[in-house]
Amino acid sequence: MENEIIDRLYELLEQKEKFFTEYEKESLALLDCDIDDMEKHINNRGNLSKKIDENEIQIKIISNNYEYGFIKPVLNNLCDRNKLSLHHTRIFDKSQEIFSIVNRINRINHEIEQRIIIEQEILLNEIKSINLGQEAKASKFSETTTDGSKPYIPDKIKSI
Repeated sequence: MENEIIDRLYELLEQKEKFFTEYEKESLALLDCDIDDMEKHINNRGNLSKKIDENEIQIKIISNNYEYGFIKPVLNNLCDRNKLSLHHTRIFDKSQEIFSIVNRINRINHEIEQRIIIEQEILLNEIKSINLGQEAKASKFSETTTDGSKPYIPDKIKSI
């Protein structure tokens, strides 16, 4: 019975590792994709987050009901690996692999935040440039003359 529970837990950890690997790929894509594709990758990460959360609930149910010694320290790598049974060592090692992926994702997330800040600054500068250009002034003038309102006259020429 204990081996069956450990095997099921291991299957869930493999599934969790797969989800985190896919999440990492989506995160890496956010670093260099076209700005128009960012929403797609962010949505994919959101869907994977839901799957990871569901998987984590299943793992917690098993670990909370585990009757054959300790499992939570094994899952969290908070024990001496050398003192574990072969079955527990498999769980410990798989958890360690998952923690490695999560750490990489955390570093990638910082880079994603930096990219988003840079892209935001670029877009704001483009908007400012467009709003200060000759076309922006001409459009203000043409819009006001066609709708019947007073024509737009810049402050510098008000003394006509």
